[in-house]
Amino acid sequence: DPAHGVGGRAPLTDPAAALAEFAAADLEIAEGRAFEAHERLESLWMDARRREAPAEVPVWRAALLVAAARVHAERGRLVGARALYAKALLAARDTSPIERGRLGLSYRLEAALEA
Repeated sequence: DPAHGVGGRAPLTDPAAALAEFAAADLEIAEGRAFEAHERLESLWMDARRREAPAEVPVWRAALLVAAARVHAERGRLVGARALYAKALLAARDTSPIERGRLGLSYRLEAALEA
């Protein structure tokens, strides 16, 4: 149904709802539940792609890659984690400074690379 986003959720056209979802994923990562965060962010990325929202797609992709890297790190696959963090940095280059700042993405990427 075009009126619904991925997973039966309404599309996230409301910035406050998008920030709430991002905050939930951030909390999941902080609690050691990176896989759940990855699933949440993947849904948001897919929804943005489906809606053809070019300003959102790279933001969600970069955040998704950070979560995927954390999944690898939690499972002890550090080489894979570092490779995904590097991809996240490249993906973040396609985002606007406003979007990166709004989500705190630059800070998260820098902190992730130091881990």
